Amino acid sequence: MKRKLTFSALLLTGVLSLVSCVNDGSDVSSTIVNPNDPINPIIQKLRTSYKLEGKLKVTNSYFQDAMYQIPDSELQMKVTDYQIDFTYENVPDYIGVDRRYYRVDTVGEDEKLTYLMGENSFNQDGYAALRFLDYDNVVRTSLAYDSTGGLIPYGANGLINPFLMLQRGDFYYVNNAYHLDSLKSSLLFSNLFVLLDEYQQNVTFSSTTFTFSNDKVTAKMVSNPLDSSMQETVPTPTNPYHTTFVRYQYEVDLTFTGLGVSSAKDLIAPLPEREENAPLKNALEAMATATEYAYMRRTHPLIDGVYDAEAGDMANNIYFMGIDNVGGSNYFQIYSQVYDIPEDADFKESLPYLPSTSDFVMRGSTNSSKMGVYVYDEGLQGFTADTGSYSGISNRYSYNDLFLSFEGISSDIFVKNENGSYSPTNDNLPYIVRDLFMPSLDSYRQLDDGYVTKVEIYLNEYETFIDHIDIDYEGTGGYSGWVQIMYDQVGNAGPSFPIDYV
Repeated sequence: MKRKLTFSALLLTGVLSLVSCVNDGSDVSSTIVNPNDPINPIIQKLRTSYKLEGKLKVTNSYFQDAMYQIPDSELQMKVTDYQIDFTYENVPDYIGVDRRYYRVDTVGEDEKLTYLMGENSFNQDGYAALRFLDYDNVVRTSLAYDSTGGLIPYGANGLINPFLMLQRGDFYYVNNAYHLDSLKSSLLFSNLFVLLDEYQQNVTFSSTTFTFSNDKVTAKMVSNPLDSSMQETVPTPTNPYHTTFVRYQYEVDLTFTGLGVSSAKDLIAPLPEREENAPLKNALEAMATATEYAYMRRTHPLIDGVYDAEAGDMANNIYFMGIDNVGGSNYFQIYSQVYDIPEDADFKESLPYLPSTSDFVMRGSTNSSKMGVYVYDEGLQGFTADTGSYSGISNRYSYNDLFLSFEGISSDIFVKNENGSYSPTNDNLPYIVRDLFMPSLDSYRQLDDGYVTKVEIYLNEYETFIDHIDIDYEGTGGYSGWVQIMYDQVGNAGPSFPIDYV
């Protein structure tokens, strides 16, 4: 069972210098003074544990000039709202945090939360470790690694409870409210929001106001305007490379509850078996026993919600054909084709009726023997042995190596939607399609990098197999779109034309 164990939080270098000298939380008493001070006991609770709900409003204004005097007529002011749900726990035998990031969208009169990222992490001998519910519905733990394969110090990834970095003297009382100084306000902001794409370094705050009570703490933060030091690329529907000057404004509302009694560790647990998931369970089991089927992926790219006609729709079909008779001998075959699809065209009706030079076939005598690659020769009107274009996969993998297996997937990690589809729990949302539902021969960067925001699995009419999966993704710089993965021809797969070898 594959599972990504790298942090989504590799953009945190901006806070390293601020947190590098902070302890890991095992000793939280050294900076608490004057026990008669009304907020000292509350700060002590906050250093132990709490739940945090935070709201962030980011306003981007765009300008044509570096003096920020001429508005950019190609772009309208953009307001983006985010929500975070964190739980910190710092007790003698456990230091950890559960953190979740959402974008808040307004749909009619309702608010919709779109899950962006998150993890449950804890301190293991000074390094960041992850507690997660695996695809087989088993809770596991593992050390986390950065993009180079190195271990990640727990204190260097925005994981530390921020109240361990705040002194009582950082709060001053004016006009019936407690205020946090500018430096520590920036530290608090970085600690909580640095993972978001809209985050900018060097943000300063005009005000940060706290209210303290024994069971609840609230805070309001308002930043000073921050101007980009140089032009940034902000794509428009007519120009994906449009550059502009950006002015950022941040407003933050924080609510702290469960002071001193919250548990981050207990938030990860196996999910119960649900009766409504029985059809999905049966379909997954049936897919796991199949030996051949067609895997078909279509991508539909957008820029700021508008169709990216330059990139266009593209399909990548991989036919796991099982064993077939080729020239009097039996071979296991995999056929791959890539082609463009008109925006409004039906996926299946757009299937090629002839092979093309971008197609290739992999062929092996058994399901465990290494498979050679054959490419299409237009002149010879057939497939011939590859001479080096596919050296990375030729004679390196067997059918079993590349065949997409559905074994070991628990239906319990999915929830049934009102439209009859099934979606994975939020923790599994970013990478589950890449890990479980896409063969290694296929790759699409937005899914590979975990920019997935929606996954809906639909069963066929008789609920015997998976019919298709609808996926939404949102990358950086306004790039987004949807992907559809279909499974077809279960038990008898192959392209719509014969494969001729020459």
